[in-house]
Amino acid sequence: MTADPTWLDERTILVTSNFDRVVLTGCTARLYAKRNNKHLFRWRRQIKKLLSPELESLVYDEDANPELFASGARGHILGNNSGNVRWGVANGTPCRLHSLVWQDEAKTAIVMVVIKTARSNNADIIDLPFLPDYINVQLLDSAGDVRIGDMWPPENNLEAAMVIPSLGSSRAKSAL
Repeated sequence: MTADPTWLDERTILVTSNFDRVVLTGCTARLYAKRNNKHLFRWRRQIKKLLSPELESLVYDEDANPELFASGARGHILGNNSGNVRWGVANGTPCRLHSLVWQDEAKTAIVMVVIKTARSNNADIIDLPFLPDYINVQLLDSAGDVRIGDMWPPENNLEAAMVIPSLGSSRAKSAL
């Protein structure tokens, strides 16, 4: 293991607590991004409940629970709420992180400025001002190989250009 640090990129590690998971995820994400010359994006995890200002400060200001993204890193689908269960995508499905997307072009432009500024400052981590609308992934099979997306609806498939028949036009997909 110590001779080849990339083993950590391809393995699932079971932990006994969420704290251990958060610490391990943060460390492995930073190492992956550094070894693979990728940007590591970070944003505040969306909290689904209203919190007191004191508790919100602990959650966010202490940087204890951020969302992290490095293109090409392995991950797992979390939850069954994406509507994709009928295509075999459910909680625990392995994936490779592909790209981040914002529907609002103004937000995308802001993120591009943030990235440019971070690059000019040689920042290791790029803090995003808001969460992405979508995180695009490539699904993996049991051997860790990318599953072909030809069974997916065209609008959910990044492997080809998207065609919008109702508008009579087509456009190539773009994402960060």
